[in-house]
Amino acid sequence: MKLSIFSVLVMSAIWSQTASANILGDNLKSFIKYETNDTDSIFGVGASFEMERRNSNMRAAFVTSINTMRIMDTNDIEQDFMAWDVGFKAGYFNTGFAYVEVGLDLLDLAVQHDRSDSSDTFDDSGSNDIDGFFGLGAGIETDNIRLETFVKARQIDAEAWESKNTMFYGVQLSVTF
Repeated sequence: MKLSIFSVLVMSAIWSQTASANILGDNLKSFIKYETNDTDSIFGVGASFEMERRNSNMRAAFVTSINTMRIMDTNDIEQDFMAWDVGFKAGYFNTGFAYVEVGLDLLDLAVQHDRSDSSDTFDDSGSNDIDGFFGLGAGIETDNIRLETFVKARQIDAEAWESKNTMFYGVQLSVTF
């Protein structure tokens, strides 16, 4: 997960050095998203701030969302908790678009895995890594609406448990005001 943190920092530094940011109000988008797999669900609300290069469809964005997570652990116990995803997205954006995304759960970093364990046993073999994700997405965008689909590999755990599944797929609806 240290690689994800390092990747976010490096990509943002490179982008800020090479891009002429167009800092206009319409670069701020709010969104709702839903992610799922066979056993888990994530619902979130958030915002993204996009940076554009002049005369280019290449864009980068800082993304943040507050999520409610319902995750099945490897012991088939459902874990419910909140997460604060913070990430970096880069890709080709036009009416149709595609991107890569990397990020981490800042709340997990702040509380250092102090999530409650719903089982009575404590398994000290948990990985205790900061939760993070890597994703690929694509979608379409009109004037003020963007609809995208994505797939994410998520690492989710706590002191006493680890998620059963790591792959998520989802949809995101963004609105520019």
